[in-house]
Amino acid sequence: MEEELRFYKRSDVVNFMGLTADATEYTRMKGFTSAEDSTNVETDETKYVDEKNKRKRTTGYATEKSYEADRIVGNEIHNLLAQVQELEKTDVNVPIVTVDFNKEGTTSGTYYARRRLYNVIPDSAGGDENKYTISGALGANGEIEEGEATSTDGWKTCTFTTNTDTDDTNSGIQPAALKTTKTTSASK
Repeated sequence: MEEELRFYKRSDVVNFMGLTADATEYTRMKGFTSAEDSTNVETDETKYVDEKNKRKRTTGYATEKSYEADRIVGNEIHNLLAQVQELEKTDVNVPIVTVDFNKEGTTSGTYYARRRLYNVIPDSAGGDENKYTISGALGANGEIEEGEATSTDGWKTCTFTTNTDTDDTNSGIQPAALKTTKTTSASK
């Protein structure tokens, strides 16, 4: 019998935002109709004369989270994002914890999560005639931290603990053969 496929639901990967750059508690991002991640990969291409195809490698990322939200009265996150736009503020950074509810953490009740600082880049507001909407992007402004999230209030808010065991962020992704090749070629 064929194994049944189980797909991620969009609601299984949830963003929580801190209201200040040094926040230790993060509030669930409610009322967002869109929250899409774009890595905006930067690459380098090389064409060697003895090969018919170009080689391409990833050199960096310009990661963004685009957002659209139906502005909710009294929602602190919506108020912060709207205020950045309305007052034309610059250099406003917020930490976001992205929790993956399909990956349990090391202790009961925790889940795998990533935290990163993002710069608020507002775009537009008020584009819907029935409700006031806000939109923009959150541009990555720091390194990704891996860890675990936990909550004491049914995931209205969460706290984040950094995983201190991770030395190489590619260790779980990069096949062992590639690691060996990379190490061997570096020593030549």
